[in-house]
Amino acid sequence: MLALWHSRGQIRMDPEHVLCDINSECRKAFIKSGKIEISESILVPEANEKLAHKAARICYILRLLT
Repeated sequence: MLALWHSRGQIRMDPEHVLCDINSECRKAFIKSGKIEISESILVPEANEKLAHKAARICYILRLLT
């Protein structure tokens, strides 16, 4: 949710990019709020294909709620 909010919904939905975009946008949001330690420690594993497919679906559902 943080990544979608911070990016204003501009997360790429394909499984190849969704986790990378989530990590990137969360990192930017944490840095902007002064929480640099969190930005370095909370990452989703980008190589996890199963998670990437589920994350894309979750992002799609969250977009529908807005």
